[in-house]
Amino acid sequence: MKLKIALATATTMALVMGSAYANNGNTLYIEQIGTGNTSLVHQSNGGGNNDVGTLSDPITQQGNSNNFVYSNADANASGTNNDLVKGEQVGDSNVMITSTWNGAVNNVIQDAQQIGSSNQARFSINGADNGGIGTSLQQGNNNHLLIEQSGTNGNTVTSVTTIGDNNGLAPDGNGAMRRVGTLIRQSGSGNTVSNSYIEGDNNTGPAGNSNTYRNVHRIEQTGTNNGQIASRAVTRGSNGNKIWVFQNGSSNQFDLEQGIDDTSTQNFTTVTQSGSSNDVTGRQAGSQNTITSTQTGDFNHANIVQTGDGNTATANITGNS
Repeated sequence: MKLKIALATATTMALVMGSAYANNGNTLYIEQIGTGNTSLVHQSNGGGNNDVGTLSDPITQQGNSNNFVYSNADANASGTNNDLVKGEQVGDSNVMITSTWNGAVNNVIQDAQQIGSSNQARFSINGADNGGIGTSLQQGNNNHLLIEQSGTNGNTVTSVTTIGDNNGLAPDGNGAMRRVGTLIRQSGSGNTVSNSYIEGDNNTGPAGNSNTYRNVHRIEQTGTNNGQIASRAVTRGSNGNKIWVFQNGSSNQFDLEQGIDDTSTQNFTTVTQSGSSNDVTGRQAGSQNTITSTQTGDFNHANIVQTGDGNTATANITGNS
């Protein structure tokens, strides 16, 4: 079944009914042009294989203050291969939220894009295996991204990109998105973040570093075999860009980069690994940069390279080689 909805200004609600069309390859298309639009898409019970948008005909919202919400939680659907193939929002102050629950497997967000400023995106895959984020792009200033993945095996983030300045300043005082620039949380085994990339300046967040939501570029992984070949986080720019990485488990790996060249200044990297067989590589280009690595456990390895003047590197390793 294929369903296409095109509206200038409205609220739409679509129910992709797996119970009635189980494994039939349903596809939903939505296009909204204007301000203050809302699209709500709910996946019901059934086998799955449903798509929201296609690469050539994505879910589209053009304008400001629009909301797109996809969820299978209300319908108690487990389902497999229910994918957001492509969704895009063009404008300012837009919100994109997806939630996959109830043991659903192989559900993927292939391509999600927000072009504009003061946008928010939240992608949650909870209690599910082999869920993935393909490509996420935010281009503009003051943007916020939260990715949460939990399950037993194989959570992946392929490419997350934020291009702009002042990312991470609080959109409001409360809620999960407060003070978030890019925050990625994964639990389980075999988690990977192939590339998380921020380009711009002043991506520092509000003053103070102790609060999780103040960290502009933060990645948390809990479990085993995190990083695999190596997960990667990159910031490009100056004036206090920051990366925080926290891994708790065994066989953890991470690759961190900051700076474009010697003109990049005052950047910060902090990585904390707890467990055994941990491996971290940190590279910084520019001046007055700081990198701190803390590893607790056995068979740890840290490789830190800094190019420029007035840089500081600290490695704290507790355990046996």
